[in-house]
Amino acid sequence: MAFRRPRPVDDVMAEAKPDMIISMGCNEECPNIPGVKKEDWNLPDPAGRPPEFMRQVREEVESKVLQLIEPF
Repeated sequence: MAFRRPRPVDDVMAEAKPDMIISMGCNEECPNIPGVKKEDWNLPDPAGRPPEFMRQVREEVESKVLQLIEPF
């Protein structure tokens, strides 16, 4: 994940309208975009935590993504 960088929603919106916006529960306010589904995964913030904690959060994100794309 070291090469991954989060992007502001506004930057992504400049390229295309998303099908879904997922917040990670970090008290970020997502814009209201008509017709776009929003979901909050309410994950713990790994900032300042040990690497093993970050790995656990990463695995939880992976699991949720796999559940999300399972029907496809």
